[in-house]
Amino acid sequence: MNTTPQSISRILKAAGITQSKSYKGRITSMSSEGYRAEKFSMYTKVEYRQRTASFISWADFKPHHDEQMARIKNILEAKGYEVSELGLHSYLVRKVGA
Repeated sequence: MNTTPQSISRILKAAGITQSKSYKGRITSMSSEGYRAEKFSMYTKVEYRQRTASFISWADFKPHHDEQMARIKNILEAKGYEVSELGLHSYLVRKVGA
């Protein structure tokens, strides 16, 4: 069981959580709603992002964000990962015993 963004993505995709996709435009880039997993030092950082061009305020999106983050935490802990908060909007994930 590796703690790489790819291994975390496989687990979350299998659980039905949508991955955020980035799109490049002529002037700027955009991203869709979903989780994002990336390498962060010796850990993998996982966050759940709002769509870039969303007209929903953060106050209205926050309950959905918190629900998705809780789902992500439960899924990863059930698979044997240690999940700890990094700020308000992301988690650090590592293999238990690593």
